[in-house]
Amino acid sequence: MKGFIAIMLLCLILGGCMVGPDYRRPAVETPPSWRFAEKEARDLINTPWWEQFDDPVLVELVGVALRENRDLLIASARVEDGSWRRKR
Repeated sequence: MKGFIAIMLLCLILGGCMVGPDYRRPAVETPPSWRFAEKEARDLINTPWWEQFDDPVLVELVGVALRENRDLLIASARVEDGSWRRKR
C-alpha cells in the first residue's frame, strides 16, 4: 500500500511540472543598456543603504542605533579588520 501511495504521489508531482504543447515563452522587454552610468553606480555603492530611501525617520533611527549600540560598533569593527579570526 505504501508503494502505491508513493507512486501516485510521484505521478502527481511530475504531472504538475508538465507544460502543455501550446506553451509560448512570453516576450520580455529589456532595456538596451544599464540605467546607471559607471560613475553613478560607484557613487551609489559607497552611500549607506538607508539614505537611498530618502526617509528622514529611517535616517534618524539608524543614526540613533549607530550612536547607542557601542557593542555593535565594536563587533562590526572587529569583523571589518579581521580580528575575530585571531584565537584568544
